[in-house]
Amino acid sequence: MHENQKMMIGGIFLGASILIGLLVLVFAGFYGFTGWKVYKEQKIGRILGIIASSFSLLSPPLGTALGIYGLWFLIGNEGKSFYEGGNIAAPGPPPAPNSWK
Repeated sequence: MHENQKMMIGGIFLGASILIGLLVLVFAGFYGFTGWKVYKEQKIGRILGIIASSFSLLSPPLGTALGIYGLWFLIGNEGKSFYEGGNIAAPGPPPAPNSWK
C-alpha cells in the first residue's frame, strides 16, 4: 500500500468516527430533552416519549424492553389519563380507626 492510500483510509475512518460521535450526541441530547419534558409532565413529553420509545426498540435487548414498556404506558389508558387529565385516580381516605379489628 502506498502512503497516499493509507492516508485516505485513515481519513475515511476519522470522518466516519466523527459522524458517529455526532449522531450519538444528537440522540443523547434528544433523550435528555425528552426525559426533562416527561419529568415536568408537559404534554409534549408524551409525544416525545413515544418517539424516543420507538427509537429504543432498535437497541436490543434492554432498549427493546424499555421501548415496549414506554409505548405501553404512553399509548395506553394510564398515559393518556396522566397527560390529559392529571394524575391517575388518587386512593381514597383511609378507613376510620374504629373499623379496625
